[in-house]
Amino acid sequence: MWSYLKIIAIAAFISLVGSLPLGALNMTAFQITIAGSISGAVLFSLAAILIELVYARISLMKILQFNRKWSVFIPPVLAIVLVVLGVNSITSVNHQNSILTSSVILFPFIAGLTMSALNPMQIPFWTLWNNVMNERRIFENMRYDRFFYMAGIAIGSALSFAFFIVLALKFKTAFTKYLNDINTIIGTLYIMFALVLTIRMMLVHKKKFSTNS
Repeated sequence: MWSYLKIIAIAAFISLVGSLPLGALNMTAFQITIAGSISGAVLFSLAAILIELVYARISLMKILQFNRKWSVFIPPVLAIVLVVLGVNSITSVNHQNSILTSSVILFPFIAGLTMSALNPMQIPFWTLWNNVMNERRIFENMRYDRFFYMAGIAIGSALSFAFFIVLALKFKTAFTKYLNDINTIIGTLYIMFALVLTIRMMLVHKKKFSTNS
């Protein structure tokens, strides 16, 4: 029993630490909460966690040899989505309640599934940690250990989203007062995330081109 609790704690810690840094997913949950939809923020978070569990399970099953020519489209699609979200957030400034009409607020579960599925870092992140877990021989009973490992991942991610939701609720009055500024900041962050992702894609392609030549 102690070994199972240890696995849950390790997985929860890894997931929590990986999810706490400011990113598109937790900032979106934060923004949905500020907009007044706690249930929407929860649905968005649940959808994002569901996809993360799928990716973590895929990396455990070692079936990553999917067609790579399709995988190269994931980063640019995510960059486009982030730019659209950023522009939507910035242009909502001085337009009362316009944020409430955005597709993310109206369809939070679908938005959570989409944004999490397009996150190109999830499979590499969990593949790395899964290899570490295997090398440290953390998994003894493959069937049950990995079940508790997945449970720990879900707990860690849920705690991270809960932190941002509670933060938004606790300071909602102050945040609402400066909603236009917050929308501008969040929109700028989305565009910055897209820019960083684009630069990374360019560097990867440049490295591949240099290697081939």
